[in-house]
Amino acid sequence: MDYLGELKVVPKLPEQIKRLKELAYNFYFSWHPEVRDLFIEIDKEVWKFVNHNPVKFLHEVQQKRLEEKAQDRVFLEKYKQALTDFDKYMRDEKTWFSSNFPEYRGRHIAYFTAEFGFHESLPIYAGGLGVLAGDHIKSASDLGIPLTGVSLFYQQTYFTQEIDAHGNQIPHYLPLNPEELPLRRVSDSKKKPLILKVPVANRMVFFQLWKARVGRISVYLLDTNVPQNTMADRQITARLYGGDQEMRISQEIVLEATAANTIFTTHTPVPAGNDAFPLHIKDKYFQHYWESVGIHRHRFMELGSQIQPQGYEIFNLTILSLNLSRYRNAVSRLHGYVSKDLWKTVWPDFQPHETPISSITNGVHAATWISRKIRAILQSQLSNNWEEKQDDNNFWNKVDNIPDQVLWNAKLEMKQKLLNHIRERLQKQYRRNKTGSLHMLRISKVLKAEVLTIGFARRFATYKRATLVFRDLERLKRLVNNPEKPVQIIFAGKAHPKDSGGQDLIRQIYDISLTPDFRGKIIFVENYDMGLARDLISGVDVWMNNPRRTQEASGTSGQKGGMNSTINFSVLDGWWDEGFNGKNGWAFGENEDFDSLDELDSWDSDELYDILENEIIPLYYNKNESGLPVRWIRIMKESMKTITPVFNTHRMVKEYWNKLYIPAINSGEEYRKDNFSAVRSLAAWKDRIERHWSGVAISPAESGEEHNGSLILKFGDTWNFTARVKLGKLTPQDVKVQLYLTLEDGLHNHSEQLAEIHEMSNVSQESDGVYLFSAQVNPKNSGNYQYTLRVIPYHPNLINQAELGLACWYAKGN
Repeated sequence: MDYLGELKVVPKLPEQIKRLKELAYNFYFSWHPEVRDLFIEIDKEVWKFVNHNPVKFLHEVQQKRLEEKAQDRVFLEKYKQALTDFDKYMRDEKTWFSSNFPEYRGRHIAYFTAEFGFHESLPIYAGGLGVLAGDHIKSASDLGIPLTGVSLFYQQTYFTQEIDAHGNQIPHYLPLNPEELPLRRVSDSKKKPLILKVPVANRMVFFQLWKARVGRISVYLLDTNVPQNTMADRQITARLYGGDQEMRISQEIVLEATAANTIFTTHTPVPAGNDAFPLHIKDKYFQHYWESVGIHRHRFMELGSQIQPQGYEIFNLTILSLNLSRYRNAVSRLHGYVSKDLWKTVWPDFQPHETPISSITNGVHAATWISRKIRAILQSQLSNNWEEKQDDNNFWNKVDNIPDQVLWNAKLEMKQKLLNHIRERLQKQYRRNKTGSLHMLRISKVLKAEVLTIGFARRFATYKRATLVFRDLERLKRLVNNPEKPVQIIFAGKAHPKDSGGQDLIRQIYDISLTPDFRGKIIFVENYDMGLARDLISGVDVWMNNPRRTQEASGTSGQKGGMNSTINFSVLDGWWDEGFNGKNGWAFGENEDFDSLDELDSWDSDELYDILENEIIPLYYNKNESGLPVRWIRIMKESMKTITPVFNTHRMVKEYWNKLYIPAINSGEEYRKDNFSAVRSLAAWKDRIERHWSGVAISPAESGEEHNGSLILKFGDTWNFTARVKLGKLTPQDVKVQLYLTLEDGLHNHSEQLAEIHEMSNVSQESDGVYLFSAQVNPKNSGNYQYTLRVIPYHPNLINQAELGLACWYAKGN
């Protein structure tokens, strides 16, 4: 039979439940299980088939099921209650923001990122960065902060991962149909798609916009797949982190600009995460920018220039962002120290600890990541409104009152749910690879909820050392196969398709998992996504994380685990460096001084095995007469009560608002006053400072104050010091003169972290362009100090003292 074509008849929502569509088009559903339950109750199998996508669900579900539920009184009660809660949330005008910052009503924050991870139904995220951005938006919505997200809409999913019969990662990029996603096309006043444009290289690139609603927040996704573009430009938003360097820089430009009131968050110290481009590509794509603002190529080049160890020059977008932002932050306390040292060359006249990069430690959106079982416990044992108290330390101390049996039963149920999920995925994988039913049968018999289960799931970058636990296979074999105290380890994660080293790690783990000694003890689960992540972080007993120290900027998966009573076992890196308190998990890998990476890995793996063998495994299996591991449960509770109130995005976003957003808003408004008169004045002042800075010099006023030996001062005594400062054509009002002291630490090193800076005052003019400055100094501590002098530019409108990157230090002969 010959057919003329295809016809798809989509279901129509009955009047009684027509607002299901409204719920489907707001990612509010991603952190409110009572909304997801409505779709699950209508048809659980269809919900599963559409990968938990409520919009596609409404396209695929049978009309009959909708009509049945429209007459189901129990369902309608749940539906009405979900809508009541949704409407209250959306219309509530009394939020944290409105209650505490009414004077900032009408101000707005634009949040730019390359990826957002709200839910597995919109797979345009690669990993932690996108999920963090999604959690940031959700907390901003909960807190009522006026924020709008901006990113790109990718025409294909970030790759779906399959593992073949040989352990090779096979990436599949699947097309995304925005009409089947929780997105709406943005239209103009004539109801036509709104088309905007941005200059890229020597042409205009056009884009349409898709709008996602995330609670109260709007997020706009830019899409270059429009008829006005060439086929090449339509591919700019084809894939997340896809294409060559020219494609990547085009994506950056479509995401647009930076300004004086911009905040830049650096998310990784790893070179692969800091894009850099050859100069010819920079010229091609940025020439119109420097021409449009009237600066020379050389000046623009200085904003992003980076000299490689081999001697050649590249254009680094992280350096450009650091230079074009006035507020900068890292994503954990340790990452802040690392970033200051990593990017100190951007401000070479200042000491590394003065590099103007602050830190705000990442968190996670508790309502998204706390499992149903833990939610139920919190509601029954602590409070129905626990979400409103998620950053209240005193409230979370009540976790100690949760009965041990209740928490332990919940963990076993969460673990069983995880193991069922893993079996489903493995069955699909083994059928596809024709691995055989016998192998699957063996796996299903071995995976048990009562067995100590360790999880390791993340992006498979080599510095994360996924195979560290396999360095001594004989020792590991003994640990996991102890008949009285068995262990099972679950691995999951994707390697970037161009990262052969990461793919090799996946292959190694897969091969080991097939050997007789590790079959059913080591499991690699393919296609790690947010859906699998939710079950993993709640279902395992231990969350293992072992990057090389200082290379993990923050990490957040362990935070999600801790909130779900999962115990962290991690290198002291990222957030765990400040989250570990000695009672809420285990830590290792604090040492850094090794001659080679192999030596470091060997040391860390030995420490990992020792802790597993002597602490973790015995403690898990140490149970009382009721079958409860009481001391283990104590650590589970300590994990929940110390991690949840601190490492959540409510606390994090509040910090962003107070420390960064408010100052950025204020400085932006100050700069815009009187037709940008303050900006014009500041720019003229900076130009004058830069032209005349070479004439600045500083030295002690009296030769007797220049000591080759040491100066003795009793603690509490005042030290009078005078400096002679040559300013040339500058004035004392243009500068700050400082006496700079460093204190010797316990290792006889002079620590910049123990520096004291004492401001000096202008006391007289000695001659034309030469001034005397003095200070009365009372050192804050006793000990051995070294001291020197410096001059830095000063203007009341400077946001930080290193803004110009200029400092003149004392040098002999000045």
